[in-house]
Amino acid sequence: MARSGTRSRVAIEITVGALAAAVLATATGFLLYVAGGGTQPEDVLPAGALGFARVDLDPSADQKLAVQAITDRLPDRPGVPQLDIKDDVIGGLLRANGVDYERDVRPWLADRAGIAVYPGATPGRGPQTLVALQFTDRERARAALDRLVRTEPGAGLRAYGFVDGEDYVLLAADRAAIDAAGRAPDPLADQQDYRDAVDELTGNQIALAWLDLGRWGEAVGDSARDRTERVLGGDLAGTVVLGAHAEDGVAEVDGVVMGLSRSAASLLAGAGRADAGLIAQLPANTALAVGAAGLGSSLADVYGRALDLGPRLVLGARAQAYGLVLPADLVPLLGDQVALAVLGPDQAGVVTRTADPTSAERLARRVATASRAELGLPLDVQPRPDGVVLGTGGAVERLRTPGTTLADSSEFTRAVPELPGSRLAVFVDARAELPAGVPTLPDAVPVRSIGLTVRPDDDLVRFRLRVTFAP
Repeated sequence: MARSGTRSRVAIEITVGALAAAVLATATGFLLYVAGGGTQPEDVLPAGALGFARVDLDPSADQKLAVQAITDRLPDRPGVPQLDIKDDVIGGLLRANGVDYERDVRPWLADRAGIAVYPGATPGRGPQTLVALQFTDRERARAALDRLVRTEPGAGLRAYGFVDGEDYVLLAADRAAIDAAGRAPDPLADQQDYRDAVDELTGNQIALAWLDLGRWGEAVGDSARDRTERVLGGDLAGTVVLGAHAEDGVAEVDGVVMGLSRSAASLLAGAGRADAGLIAQLPANTALAVGAAGLGSSLADVYGRALDLGPRLVLGARAQAYGLVLPADLVPLLGDQVALAVLGPDQAGVVTRTADPTSAERLARRVATASRAELGLPLDVQPRPDGVVLGTGGAVERLRTPGTTLADSSEFTRAVPELPGSRLAVFVDARAELPAGVPTLPDAVPVRSIGLTVRPDDDLVRFRLRVTFAP
């Protein structure tokens, strides 16, 4: 009996141990799945990039759950656009004659990919591109890539090399770029301007893009850089970073621009202390709304410094036909704050708030008179205590006395949560009827609204694009 008890005890211990190991393995696998940790493309691409983008289809747990909550709402029906990021975007880099994507690529292609752009190796040579792809099967990847580089791939990737100690392979236009990447002492993840920009984003990102504006300007050539600097009113400098993520029925892209010249930051974020809050006073059933602060002064600056004499003369002549003198009349006409509202297929108008409502009304009436004569477009003008309303007949009265406003709309505040302090705000009600010619989504797509804000934050400019989905 004692020996039988010993065998039973040993069997029980083995069984319990096996169950514990199975539970531990399952739990570990689940934690690895939801954690979404591990090496990212910027960890294997070399430093020195002037631009970079990546996609992570194995993100953190919160992003997996948030994305799943959105995708569960998307119908799989004819007429609904379908996009497979791995097959259509990442796999698109590896489509070439002699390579069967389903047979040769899909079985080993993993969930993370990145692409970085570097200055040319020698002066006068164009930028170089490096692609980092995560793989699950090294030998199958090698076999497919051997065939790929022997063809003429559409992406121009004719050389590859595996990263030591990582499940990544690098692709480039030539072997020299692969060898140079292997000799690089530091990864892109340690590049200071890249790290500083990415640190300004909050939360985990499914997709990310980053650009060094100054180095990009050097790479594109003097002509393009000079034109851009004329518009910005200063040197092309700074960095921009974008991050895409999901949360509670909302897909969101956050962006940060940092290191801009003062004039460039003013152009992007608007001048003065006013914000785009006038948009919130539009009627609650507005289909498309745009609010801006300091628009008149920004346009006047661009008109004066960025346009050549010929375009200025043409625009000036057209403005004179409407009784306006450019750029002098832009500021009094558009005021400190302006809001554009599309209320339906045939109703639209503009509301302004200004320190000089008398001049704003006088200029608006000139525009209305010229619009009737030049375009046959009947526009009405109504004064406000602090500005003016200009629009089609039915719209003007609704804009003057809106009753319930966008500020009272929960959908507006969901799409545009950072209105205070923003210098630009855009709101689209995806369910509303818009004028002919305005792009719309298929009825089957459950997008409820779209919102965009741009706001200054000390020496940064932040913007946020949100797409909300119906339950």
